[in-house]
Amino acid sequence: MSTTAKIYVPKGRAREYSPYALNHYIGCDHTCSYCYGPASMRMTREEYSVPRMRQLPKALAADKQVMLSFACDPYSQAEAKNWHTRAALKLLLESNTPVAILSKGGIRILRDLDLFKAFGDRIMVGQTLTMTDEWVNENEPNAAPCSERLRIFKILKENGIRTWASFEPIISANIALDILLTCLEHKLVDIYKFGKLNHGDDKQARYHHFLEIASVYLSNYGHDGYYIKKDLQPLVQDYFKIDPIHFDPDAWMVTSAPLGDRKEII
Repeated sequence: MSTTAKIYVPKGRAREYSPYALNHYIGCDHTCSYCYGPASMRMTREEYSVPRMRQLPKALAADKQVMLSFACDPYSQAEAKNWHTRAALKLLLESNTPVAILSKGGIRILRDLDLFKAFGDRIMVGQTLTMTDEWVNENEPNAAPCSERLRIFKILKENGIRTWASFEPIISANIALDILLTCLEHKLVDIYKFGKLNHGDDKQARYHHFLEIASVYLSNYGHDGYYIKKDLQPLVQDYFKIDPIHFDPDAWMVTSAPLGDRKEII
């Protein structure tokens, strides 16, 4: 694997979240029990739990949204010391590249609030919402509790930052619905994305129940910004009347941005 981080085109399930991505770290110290990272990187869980920085080029630019990241959490505990995500964001900001972030880092995210503001409408800051604080403590032991993530969403919205939430994996339909309802009531999230575990999960009844009730909640609150990942689409296409736009991943990305005179476009 190259030691230099490059913008690349993700494949498979990852492509549903972004047309481009940047893995500026390899590994994550949140040690989530269900993480697909070690297998995808062909590393042991112990190896993967020590994030490794990849060298950044002198410039980073793309004509569509770049995701941070599929091989790490950009605000893991390591980032508190390394400031490597901040360095990557500065390069992407210089080229006016649209960016999406996904993290479970909680308050660590706020260190880059000034950069988020500088991006304006060219950035979406996302967090994974899974379960209760107790469940997170056991299964995502070094990540921020759910209650903290909700507080961070509130602060981001108060500062005019566009937000998104990844409901993936949905462990308990009822708990996920409670979290969704909290987000809707307090207007914490602009875009929702719903997905399932990456492997070994065939609990279709759970997802069917969640999507059926979630679609009602979203409709009742007049919230039209959500995407249902491909693995879950068969559970709703034949049962609920949902606009096909909610099955189109590219409808929910940060919009393209002009890149000026830069030539380092992939």
